[in-house]
Amino acid sequence: MRAVLPATMHTSRRAYLRLHGRNEAQWFEAAVPAQEAGMLEELLVREGDAVNKGKPIARINDDQPKMELRKASAEHEQAKAKAESTVDVDYAVKLEQVSENALTRNLKSNERSPDTVSPQDIEKYQLEWEKSKLQIDQAKLEQSIAKLTAHAKEVEVDAANVAIERRLITSPLDGVVVQVFPHQGEWM
Repeated sequence: MRAVLPATMHTSRRAYLRLHGRNEAQWFEAAVPAQEAGMLEELLVREGDAVNKGKPIARINDDQPKMELRKASAEHEQAKAKAESTVDVDYAVKLEQVSENALTRNLKSNERSPDTVSPQDIEKYQLEWEKSKLQIDQAKLEQSIAKLTAHAKEVEVDAANVAIERRLITSPLDGVVVQVFPHQGEWM
């Protein structure tokens, strides 16, 4: 099998690894571009080396996507922690219970002794209780949004992993390296 592995370039020069190989008594040629342009950070083969299909043969600099992966991972963990937290919902439930108890106490006070609590104050207690019920709904909504955010951050982690993988050049076939160009440190 004979293969040429050109890489994407920002210049007119073509970067490639040339392989020869055989498959079922036939010679083949294949062109496989690097999926991302960049500096050739690591060359894992030399001329004359045998290579296997799917095995790494070179790596383009992947510092930037690795930093993006670290950032995305940290943001994902932060979003996951917020999504799993029930503190806001628990607090809103307690607040609703306290507000309801305050309203009930004041209504009972008025039953025992009329006009102990003014109608305006009863309305305020009623409003506080209604507001606290809405705060439960708001806390649940925010928790749902946090779960969606955590999922979105997980997708960013996946995207960063793909960006790293795209900088790893693998052999498209079993064969022998005939020529290596460019060299480590050069642009592909």
